[in-house]
Amino acid sequence: MDRYLATGNVDRAEGVPVLTVLSNVSKRFRAEHQFDEALRLSRRAIDIAPSVNQPLYVGALLQNTALVHRDRGELDEALHDIREGAKILEPEPGTAHPAAGRVMNLVALLAEQGKILGDEHDVSFSRPQEAVVPLERAFRLCDEFVHQDPNDSNSRDSLSRAGIALADMLGHSDARQAVDVSDHVLRHLAEIKNNTTFRRLESQALVGSSYSLRRLGRSAEAHERLTAAFERLKQLKLYPADRITLGSEADYALRALAEDEADNGNVLGALDIYQDLLNRILAAKPKGEDSLADATRLSHLYESAAALNQRSGKAEVASALDTRRMTLWRHWARQLPDNPFVLRQVSVAVH
Repeated sequence: MDRYLATGNVDRAEGVPVLTVLSNVSKRFRAEHQFDEALRLSRRAIDIAPSVNQPLYVGALLQNTALVHRDRGELDEALHDIREGAKILEPEPGTAHPAAGRVMNLVALLAEQGKILGDEHDVSFSRPQEAVVPLERAFRLCDEFVHQDPNDSNSRDSLSRAGIALADMLGHSDARQAVDVSDHVLRHLAEIKNNTTFRRLESQALVGSSYSLRRLGRSAEAHERLTAAFERLKQLKLYPADRITLGSEADYALRALAEDEADNGNVLGALDIYQDLLNRILAAKPKGEDSLADATRLSHLYESAAALNQRSGKAEVASALDTRRMTLWRHWARQLPDNPFVLRQVSVAVH
């Protein structure tokens, strides 16, 4: 591997294995927050790919670099790379039946583009209406393959991930359409039995749609969906749990349950859920000072809990949570001075 990195001389027969290794090692470095190394390996693979007749591989590699940039709060760079990757994977004009693998890779990039633009749970531009455009395209592309084969789990997996994100974005502007997308996802997920990944995706779709159902005044249905989501989490042994990871299905299910209780007048019950969730998340030792994604998720939790405490007259508790949030973003302002995403979070936390 070292000789490939040094010279770039790779036989065509070795091309795909070498690119795969470089991509996988890059992902590993990203998981360990060694971002410079992750970018170096992905960029080396990007340089090698055309010489071994694998130009389409560059699309997937640009997804790697986009995600590293997103982890570092470099959203302009992340959006640039994800869009370039999507351009590479676009089917040739006039292609009647593009290869499924190429389309599913394109779908993955379009879905990530949507999340970079508008995912409120992660590092993003917070532009959900703009995010709808690539997510709708990803959803439509997947759906064509889903309806060709009732047993195709890969296309259903891609459809669900794009659809769950799309429904979340639509919830800000068109709750009815958001519910329709969630229902479509749930119908296709149910077609594949005995699949733990699909049951986890079902819990996400059920939780996400509960918000839109409440916006439509369908509170009873929203509560039913949360109950169904917790049933799946229990079956998967993901909840109850002494420790809950930020961004996990259990995390977002409990946040949704707290909001459901508050909207139905049980503010004290909602506060108990938030406090219990916060205790379990802190027990899992989140990396809020090392991971920008964790900082964003933790900040949102502090914000929601503070707002509910303020609403119930517990001003001191609300103030303490706001202080935690502000302290977190001041830390990141020192870590990433002049970063637009961090500065935006500081500004919101101040107000």
